[in-house]
Formats: sequence, C-alpha cells, structure tokens
Amino acid sequence: MTKANNWIVMIRGNHDDPAYFQEQRIHHERFRCIPDYSIVTACGHTILCIGGAISIDRTYRLAVDSRPHSAQTASYWADEMPYYDDEALAEINAKCKVDIVVTHTSPSFCELLTKDGLLGWAKRDETLLED
Repeated sequence: MTKANNWIVMIRGNHDDPAYFQEQRIHHERFRCIPDYSIVTACGHTILCIGGAISIDRTYRLAVDSRPHSAQTASYWADEMPYYDDEALAEINAKCKVDIVVTHTSPSFCELLTKDGLLGWAKRDETLLED
C-alpha cells in the first residue's frame, strides 16, 4: 500500500460501533476509521465523508442486545443514523469546496429505487420505512 500510495479510509456503517469512528480507534499508517463530516483530499478531489444508516434489521438486533450476554457485544446503536450537522457544513464550506460526498446510505431520491427488500423487516418495525 505504501509503494502505491494507497489508503483505506473507513466511514461509519449502521452495524458499526460509533466509538470506533468518533475516537478513531483504528488509526494505522495506511488505514483508519474517520469521524462523520471528515474531509479527505485525494487525486485532486475534496471528499466529504458522512457515515451511518438505519439498520433494516434493528428489531432483531435490539432483541439480541437485550439478552444478558450481550452487554459486551452490542450490535445495535441508537445513534446509528446519519445526522445533519449544519454547523459542521458551514465550517467546511468556509474552508474548502467539496466536490464528492461519500456516505453509507443515500437520500430517498437516490438509489434504491424500490423498497421491496425492506417490506419483510418493515412488518416487524412500524417506523422503519418512515425513518
């Protein structure tokens, strides 16, 4: 990776412990976890990175996490969703011009065009589609 000047930059997913990204627990010479609203510059681009998403299987994960053995092995975090940070965006816009946004999810007007795969999970989670 060093010879090719390659990096692996990881953004938060919905099944990831947010602390790994907020605290940058993985921070190696060539790969690292980065917090939401981080800016990465690469190949002449300025990239805004925002993680998070809603777990379609959150009802299952909540049930598993409620078991006694799960205190050390959480699989659902209530703050898993992406969040809009107007202050961070204003600060970023004052410093640089972003030309690429990398996210773990997308707004409703982008792909995924249908929610057919979500319907089974939505039957068990009343607010899933709305969220």
